[in-house]
Amino acid sequence: DGYDTCPFCGNSSLSNMLPMLRPWGFAPRNATSIETAQLTDQNVAVGGEFTLTAGTKDENLTYLWLYKKSAEGRWMYWANPAKGLNETTGIATASRNGYQFKCRISDDFGSVVETNVITLNVTK
Repeated sequence: DGYDTCPFCGNSSLSNMLPMLRPWGFAPRNATSIETAQLTDQNVAVGGEFTLTAGTKDENLTYLWLYKKSAEGRWMYWANPAKGLNETTGIATASRNGYQFKCRISDDFGSVVETNVITLNVTK
């Protein structure tokens, strides 16, 4: 578990390079990959249902859906963390216009990745 060698190839010549871009997946300690999980902005009429999906459902991953009411707001739980639950739904109300959402995906080995942030646009 040291940081002096690459966990995949064992190379001891490590150096900082360009920062890694998230959420392009990650490789947890067991070396299985987690696919890209990009969300897209949602445009929904008042009273309509919206569905957010983070990648392909994987029973070995935990999905934590978060939201905030504005760009300056604080992230809060939209749904409790759940294993294998890569989707969440909601009803578009006028008061939810502009809400932002993201999903934090983790595995049993402690690896975590977050999706991009999207905005819910509620139309009349």
